[in-house]
Amino acid sequence: MKLLNYTLAVILSLGLMSCGSDGGDDDNDTTKPTIKISSPNNSTVVKAEKNLTVNIKVSDNVALDSYELTVNYVGAKNGVKTTKEFKFDSKTDKDADGKALPKISGKNSTISFPMLISKDAKPGVYRLTIKVTDKAANSVSANQKFEVDNY
Repeated sequence: MKLLNYTLAVILSLGLMSCGSDGGDDDNDTTKPTIKISSPNNSTVVKAEKNLTVNIKVSDNVALDSYELTVNYVGAKNGVKTTKEFKFDSKTDKDADGKALPKISGKNSTISFPMLISKDAKPGVYRLTIKVTDKAANSVSANQKFEVDNY
């Protein structure tokens, strides 16, 4: 009888382990997520101390996990460059209104929030880069330039 109970416990355990955590097939997911940035766009000009609207659609064939936004100062219109940048992480940071950044999950998500441009922001061209990672750790990046004008 002990052997039968032990055998049943092993079979039940193996059956449960083969089901996976969410029914997905993350171990075999080698497809990177996709990104479509609708705002900002190349013609976006925002003043210092105003909000830049960020609107990005992301999707994945299995499951999205997280994103990171980086904003770099590319330089003044005359091409002078600098390395100043700041980052937003979807798991820890907040938007311009002090709210947690939108989370992403499932196969499709929209990331939309206001990003306050600092009063000390240099006029010129900036690059917003988003890196999206899915549950299987596949990642992809996309970027979009916009302009800050203090006048």
